Formats: sequence, structure tokens, C-alpha cells
Amino acid sequence: MFPTLFKALRLGPPGTGFCREFSVGRHRILAPRNHQIDTIRQRWNRYDVALGEISRAVFSKYPKATAIDIGANIGDSAALINKHHDIPVLCVEGNQEFLPILRENIARLGPHVELEESFVADDDTHVDTSRIESRDGTASVTRALDAVSSASTVTTKSLTSIVQQHPQFARPRLLKIDTDGFDFLIISNALDFLDDVRPVVFFEYYLEGSKDAQQQGLAAVEGLFSTGYRKHLVYDNFGNFLISVDTPQKFVELNAYLKSNKKHGTAVYYFDVCSFHQHDADLFDRIRREEVEASAA
Repeated sequence: MFPTLFKALRLGPPGTGFCREFSVGRHRILAPRNHQIDTIRQRWNRYDVALGEISRAVFSKYPKATAIDIGANIGDSAALINKHHDIPVLCVEGNQEFLPILRENIARLGPHVELEESFVADDDTHVDTSRIESRDGTASVTRALDAVSSASTVTTKSLTSIVQQHPQFARPRLLKIDTDGFDFLIISNALDFLDDVRPVVFFEYYLEGSKDAQQQGLAAVEGLFSTGYRKHLVYDNFGNFLISVDTPQKFVELNAYLKSNKKHGTAVYYFDVCSFHQHDADLFDRIRREEVEASAA
């Protein structure tokens, strides 16, 4: 049924032990056998719920807008963004391990979802693909950056360069980033773009990506505040709404919480953060109210 995928990964049909199907919203998508998303969702049923509901709110305000998914992995986030309605999404993914399944899942989602096969950083930075760290269906390129050009390296593209090549997505209303430790630098490098376009930004706040992650995280947050992103919703890594934040100093305290977890026994490994430009304060208020009401129900 999916010959491109099965040829590329030497897989059999779903159910043979090499890949399988699971549901994300309205869609059935494929995953490699070792991908952990459905196992996680069975144990923590709020996991990955927030992005779908944020998408619903964003695109009810901007019904003709688009989204960009940086670190698209196998396409599960794109499916979440499309949970309620067909939303044009540009999936950006450079990891060859994920691309065959991602292509097939994009085909399942429909022609309004497109693919850009790239890693996002400054233009012409090198990624050594042999040093990408993969486990349990996720991957980090943090330690593979700035490699010397060789047969195993690929060059990165900036977000600005990517949207120039995909003009339909030049002004997205939702920008999702999940790159296992590189989100902060992507945000800091894209501040001019964010200042101009002002999408809602949903990203992973993860402090273990590099030794400088705490400083990089605070620098990214301060950059967001300086470009008008004054309201933020914070979720724990299980998908539970935690707190709303409207000052950069609160992220210092959130850093302390994550570092205390690591030192004294980890329950929460990272946060997901949804950041709103001040011109979307109404969206922040709506989603915050819905999260509080859902938590109290």
C-alpha cells in the first residue's frame, strides 16, 4: 500500500513488526516500531493535546493562514495542527531517518501539507549526519552542528531562506519548533522574522541540549519579550497546563525547577511553551481560560 516507505526502510506492511499505525486526531499515520508516542499517550492522556487545541484557536481567528512545523519528525505534530481543520503546514525536517515515513504521512494528511528537507540554523552551517543522536523516535542535532564539510555533512538553512523558497508559508500564524535542544538558537536566530510576522510560537523548553542551554533559553525568552511576545503559556512534559508567564524573570524560576528535578529526581524533563505576540493577547486569554477550565473539570 505504501511502496515508497517500505522500499526505503525495508519494511513490511503495518503490523509486520517494523512499522505500525496510530491515530492523531482525524488521521491515521505511520510510525516506526520503536516510536514511543502512542505508549506515552496511553499513560499521560494530555500529552500532545495542547498543540491541537492551540491550532484550533489560532485558525479560528486566522482561517486562511498557514503553519510551519520545524522538527517535523514523522508528521505527528502536523497531524495535530490538522486535528480540527485542514491547515496548510510546511514540515521542515532534515533527518534522513524520519523522512521516508514523514513523506508517507504527509501524503495521508493531504496536498495542503508540504515538505522542506532541511535542518534549520544559520545559512550554510554544517551538520554531520553521522553524529545525530537518535533514540525512541526522536533525534538531536545539537552535537552534530558546526562540522567540517565532508561526505557525511549537509548544510543548514535559515528560516528566512526556507520561506523564500516556500512563499505560501512566508507569513505563518503558527510556528511549532521541536528540535531536541536546538529550539533556543532557532528562536534567537529568527527574531527579525518573528518581529515582522508575529506568529504564535509553540516550542520545547529543554535545558539538557547543551552545556549553555540555560543561558540560551533565557536569551531566547528575552529576545521574544523584546519583539513583543509578552504572554506565554507553559505546559509540563506530560501536556498539563502549568502556568502563564508575563515576565522574563519567571523563566529563571522555571529553570531552577527543571534543574532541581534533574538533581533530586526527575519527574518533569522539559516544558512546552506557547508564546503570543501582544497583538494576539485575545488568543492568549482564550486559550488560557480554556486550559484552566479543562483542568478544573
